[in-house]
Amino acid sequence: MLKTIKKLYIKLIIMNIFDFENAHQTVAEQNEFMNSLTDASDDYERAYNHYILQMYFYYNWITRMILNIASFFLLPFMTIQFIWRGRRFKENQLVNLYGAIVCETPTIKSADIIPPDLKDKYQDVKSVEIKHEYFIDKPAKDIFLKCYKRYIFHPYFLLFNLRRISEACTMIHIYHPKALVVFARERDFAIPLVTLYCEKIGSEYVSFMHGDYIYSVDKAFLRFSTYYAWDDHYVKMLSDLKWPRNQFRIYVPKKLQGITQPRKNKKYDYYITYYFGAESHGRIRGVKKAFDIFSRFGYKCKIRPHPRFSDLKYLHQEFCDYEIEDTKSVPLNKSFENTLYISALNSTVLSQAYYSGKEIVIDDYSDVNRYNLLLERRYIMLNKPHKLLSELVNEAKERKLV
Repeated sequence: MLKTIKKLYIKLIIMNIFDFENAHQTVAEQNEFMNSLTDASDDYERAYNHYILQMYFYYNWITRMILNIASFFLLPFMTIQFIWRGRRFKENQLVNLYGAIVCETPTIKSADIIPPDLKDKYQDVKSVEIKHEYFIDKPAKDIFLKCYKRYIFHPYFLLFNLRRISEACTMIHIYHPKALVVFARERDFAIPLVTLYCEKIGSEYVSFMHGDYIYSVDKAFLRFSTYYAWDDHYVKMLSDLKWPRNQFRIYVPKKLQGITQPRKNKKYDYYITYYFGAESHGRIRGVKKAFDIFSRFGYKCKIRPHPRFSDLKYLHQEFCDYEIEDTKSVPLNKSFENTLYISALNSTVLSQAYYSGKEIVIDDYSDVNRYNLLLERRYIMLNKPHKLLSELVNEAKERKLV
């Protein structure tokens, strides 16, 4: 049954969270809804508020109903199963906690984003895969049952919290770490309760950034024991999204310390490379339109898909006359090195390019509305020196006329 709900959840995530054709609420609308919620006085309310905001931001009423109906039937079974599995673990087994374990994801590696401070603080830091042997010990059970009593009419909220708390419980009982470290969990509404559990048994729940963020309420009301941010810009942004401010530490990840250097002779194989992320088909066609203009005027262009989110079939259909980089065989530093301009709408590659001394181009051409949203959603690279894609298009046209 766990596999059933997991498959259902993944399918709904793809249909909703990763629906890149969908236009979300404006920042003003998001803030109005967020501010209408009761201020969170504890971690239970933080988790619940985040849950309500996530439902509001991503899911229609049909999806919410499906999630809650499925969870209603699975919740009793999984609760009994997890409590039964955890009955053999006593609280006195959690002694001599030492080091930190970093829970790796299948799709994102931590090597170039992990804070160096973790090694200094915890000495022994190990990267491990998450163990899917779910159970809850007594402290975890106490937290979950309290959550159950408060929010009994929200089965999906309860089921997801149960799964995340049991995941942390499993990892801590296996490894006995002083700190359980995760990343790419900023949309996870169970985080405050997982943090509460870890701190209750004497451990810490720690996280760090894995990419650039823009302002949206799907990241609101989170609390970790410690959260490592790349810039004070993000501290201010997340604080405005109701994160307790005392959890933040600022660091510069390895990926923002430069991965290549500009060519001294200023001669490049390509005029521009566009780095796709999670673009809609409309935006893809807009980038193709810009490339056709560059190509007509003699500029050589290439694109680089996102290894997880790009619609490769559609990109190959639209850009059949252009080079499409293979992300598996061409490393990012090589991709940067052979091009004059590095362009995207909003992507961490723009930050990496900026700190590598490259010239960055923010896409205001393929989807003007999305670009305007970046302005109000506080995209950090708009505060750094950059060009706009529309400027390059106009420059190309003007040079042809001279």
